[in-house]
Amino acid sequence: MRLSSSLASILLAGTRLTGSVSAYPAHTESQAEAREPEFGALDSRGLTLKIGKEPGGDAKCPKTTNPGFEPQPEHKYTMNQIKQAFLQAAKLAADSKQIGDMTMASTSYKGFMEEQKIMAGPPSPEQLSALESLFSNSKTSVSDVALNITRPYLRAIRESPSSRSTPAESQCSRIWRTINNAVKELTEFNDKLAELVFEIHQVSDSHGADILMTDFNQEWAEFAWNCEPFVVKQPASTDLDRETKIQAWINMNAFCSKLTTHGNPKLNMVSDADWVIRRTLEKTPWEVFHHPDIDEEEDFMEDAFLDYRDYELEQRDVRSLNYWVPGAAAWFKLNSKVIYGMEGPMSHEHDWDETNWKGTKGWSKKRFAYWIERFEWISKVTALEKSTKQLAQECADVMKRVQGNSGP
Repeated sequence: MRLSSSLASILLAGTRLTGSVSAYPAHTESQAEAREPEFGALDSRGLTLKIGKEPGGDAKCPKTTNPGFEPQPEHKYTMNQIKQAFLQAAKLAADSKQIGDMTMASTSYKGFMEEQKIMAGPPSPEQLSALESLFSNSKTSVSDVALNITRPYLRAIRESPSSRSTPAESQCSRIWRTINNAVKELTEFNDKLAELVFEIHQVSDSHGADILMTDFNQEWAEFAWNCEPFVVKQPASTDLDRETKIQAWINMNAFCSKLTTHGNPKLNMVSDADWVIRRTLEKTPWEVFHHPDIDEEEDFMEDAFLDYRDYELEQRDVRSLNYWVPGAAAWFKLNSKVIYGMEGPMSHEHDWDETNWKGTKGWSKKRFAYWIERFEWISKVTALEKSTKQLAQECADVMKRVQGNSGP
């Protein structure tokens, strides 16, 4: 499947690249004007997309590498015969995929949980059991899962109130690494994972509820976001895990955006997403044709230089927006009102990290208006996937409604 076909069926996170799952809670700002894309199908909430082939997508046939394969005499076929053959193959693939999708949500978590149990330094068995119940039973109370996950952690803190370095505490804090991994890998549970973290935050305990969330914030900032927002790059076009990595990127942004919708200042993740927004809407590396930072590596890398050069140029191509736009859009589709009302400095904005925004640094309504213009520009870029352009226009529409309803 071409990446364009995959992205064409994504309406941000929570929507699997290869399946159909919930994208956003029912209270999205743009839901009133949600419309069905011509190559997908929406559920009753208007937010679940089912995979469909994007019009104009290429069909590629694998080449055999079997040394024992003997080529047959060449045959000539009419265009109609070729077309019918492709249609038949597409139908077989679609039928196979549909069967796979029906079992996706009920089986994908099992392998994930087994991996978490045997990884180096796993969380406590009690916590893993609680988390698995969230995935295995749709009727499980998320608040009960939150209590069961926090119970061993808080028990360890109570037993050693003067120290936070006990083995029990250390083991229990590892649940955040598992939740981090689940956000990236288990697309179909994106909504539930956001709700789970919110419910964990609601747990009241005088001995350590705040400590628990501090560990979450540290885990997310240092490891989930990679602690290096300025070096995050889209996977190479030759990367065999490209679609998986893109899906993980979308999932992370959607998860954080969903946490922000709860309105709790301690769960407002927008301040950590400013670099995603600026990278998507304020930088235009494709307008530069001389890249000294790439050229200077030519003499040192020798044979490896061409691969390095091509990869770096992919990052600066306008088509890199097919990667960045879904991540940034996750914030505007759900939190445009929050972003519109923000003021003050941005967490990751630095003088040396220049962008095309020439106004005052920090969050502002003028900058918000500039982002609307950028989304509208993106929606008209011929080189981009249709899904990317459509998503950019939807974001611009949501933002303009927020802007128009702000009042005097």
